[in-house]
Amino acid sequence: MALIGVTNFSPGKFIANVTGYWRHRLPSPGVLSAILLWVVFGAYAVHWVRMHAGFLFLPALQNDDARTAVFPFHRYGLNPWLANDPIAREMMAYVTPGLWVLYRCLVPITDIFVASKCVQGLALGVLVVAGWVLLRSRRAGLAAGLLLIFLVLSDSYAIGRIAGGHARSFGFPCFALWVAGVLSKNRWARVTAPLIGALFYPAVMLMILAAEGFYSLRDLLRWRLTLRRLRRYALVVVACAACCLPSVIGADTTRGPIHTLEQAAKDPAFYGGGRLWVLPLGSPADELMSASLSRFSASGICLFGGKAPALLSSSIVVALFVTALFIVFRWLGWVSISRSVVSFLFGSVTLYFAARVFAFRLYSTERYYAYCMRMTVCLLLVAVGWQFMAKKRRLRFAASNILVATVILLQWSCLGDGIIRNNGMTLDAHWDADLYGFIRTLPLTVRFASHPMDGDGIPYYGARATVGSFETLQPWFVDSWKRQKAREYATLDALYSTNFADILSYAKTYSVTHLLVNRVRYGHDYAQHVGSFEPFTTYSSRLVNQPNRATPALTHIPGSAVVFERPPWVIIDLERLKQSLGN
Repeated sequence: MALIGVTNFSPGKFIANVTGYWRHRLPSPGVLSAILLWVVFGAYAVHWVRMHAGFLFLPALQNDDARTAVFPFHRYGLNPWLANDPIAREMMAYVTPGLWVLYRCLVPITDIFVASKCVQGLALGVLVVAGWVLLRSRRAGLAAGLLLIFLVLSDSYAIGRIAGGHARSFGFPCFALWVAGVLSKNRWARVTAPLIGALFYPAVMLMILAAEGFYSLRDLLRWRLTLRRLRRYALVVVACAACCLPSVIGADTTRGPIHTLEQAAKDPAFYGGGRLWVLPLGSPADELMSASLSRFSASGICLFGGKAPALLSSSIVVALFVTALFIVFRWLGWVSISRSVVSFLFGSVTLYFAARVFAFRLYSTERYYAYCMRMTVCLLLVAVGWQFMAKKRRLRFAASNILVATVILLQWSCLGDGIIRNNGMTLDAHWDADLYGFIRTLPLTVRFASHPMDGDGIPYYGARATVGSFETLQPWFVDSWKRQKAREYATLDALYSTNFADILSYAKTYSVTHLLVNRVRYGHDYAQHVGSFEPFTTYSSRLVNQPNRATPALTHIPGSAVVFERPPWVIIDLERLKQSLGN
């Protein structure tokens, strides 16, 4: 009998039995590929958080634009008197409703510096929600969700815009939420994205609505369906307009209309060397192409140390390789072009050209190509990852997981991690901490004047008013820019006046109580240190280079008027100056 059992042995049946036994006890290919993807993504996420520890958690590190639109919120914390300060009121006109609500609630509980980290964290939270929408979707899944988050986190430009807790922090996260909604067919995500944009960053709202409008027309031949979609789209547009309305109405009474292109062309503040550097407008082909290729640029440190190889440092080479790979995948029938990608591209390009034609009524044209083209490429890559091998259902999720894990590893290994350490954190509270600590000991009602390049930290770190400086001199709007220029010309006249009487007269007119003086600007070569940006550089240069003009009075400050001195800074109490002069 034993002999019969041996002779009836079949190797094929034996292998089948062993395979069947282990098939029920080993993870499926989909599970194994998901584990692989989570390990790869998790490693990158840990690395990203470690490199951005200061960006995420240290209140001392802040973004420089906080000195424009965040310092007015000191009125709810350190200095309630700023609610009456004209400069703070002008800058508050730039604040959108959503941002105002967040800081209004957070500042009394924490302070401005912690609040900015919280707002920044909320923006990153919107990005995580976008990934979660895709991850939970049966239509998209894990690979698409993690790839979307990775593509934004590894884009140094996107992270630089999120940095600081400003209105623009919500730009790329809103884009990501719309991408998640359109790929997963989650209508609530698609609707929520432009609404958040309307509350925080209307320029991004316009970009998303343009894409949504084209996406609503994707089935023109089915006209009844198209009409239903257009009705829903109209409701979203109305809701977004309602969210924007408070800031538009309130701001126009304070800052006036935005400069047209014709008006801006006559003002040096809009050119190189000026405050904004947005003119002349660049070539559309160059701007759109460079923004699209930027997604394929080498950046940061590679996985195994060092920078990307010279060949891969060219974004054109990498883009051509990705395009060729996409063509091969398309030829094999593994991927297709999603209509959402086409809609987003059409919407982006249309809005970009509209921003050029109506410049600057839709704000800076740079926003439209820099944001839109990056997210078009991002949407294309996520759509490819989602659709990869979609026709082979048994392999689809495993193949997508492996593809996305490979993409993350290839970028990290060959192009770099895309990380600039503490990206966007251009300010450190430890710089000149003694100066701003002293300023905070002064009465809440003091007002400072200074050279435009020296006084930005006073309202932000010192929580005291000024008559304006670099960050609060904003040329975008006609009425506010006229007021700002008049104040700044008067300030330069006083700072480089040859007698103290003119300084005291200026102080009385503008309610200035203190001057912040940079000693470097008042040495024997003071004429070489008057520059700031146009039109003020030219104005101050002409002022100090007049024939037979005496040296500025502030080159010899009476010691009795000085209340703080630590090179290069000197703070002058103008009341003491008045007393020292016997007035």
